[in-house]
Amino acid sequence: MGRCKHHFKLRIGKIFEQAYIYGSESWVMTKPGLFLKKAAVGGYPGRKLFRDICYEPAWQNVGKWNQYNAISNSFQQINPIAMDMYGNIVVRGKTYVEEKNKETEIIKKIEMLQTGLYK
Repeated sequence: MGRCKHHFKLRIGKIFEQAYIYGSESWVMTKPGLFLKKAAVGGYPGRKLFRDICYEPAWQNVGKWNQYNAISNSFQQINPIAMDMYGNIVVRGKTYVEEKNKETEIIKKIEMLQTGLYK
């Protein structure tokens, strides 16, 4: 993970030197959508594709967002972000997991992961 973050910082940080960069590890399991309080924004997978053990890190980090600052070369964990109806980035108060009490459901999903299902 350290090497990936380092690579990420070098590439994206050079492009957006004066901007904050936002990302969620669980986004690999979502479908597109950044508006208001939809589950995809929180990083919660709406599809049943992600049952392979290789998705375990994403399941463990559902809804956890990170902010990268190229100037200070630092990552910070933040509340989930979304876009309002005008396209402005807003920080939500709670994660999707907290809002919908999905903690036990996520634990069950992690326990049910299997090898050899990745497509």
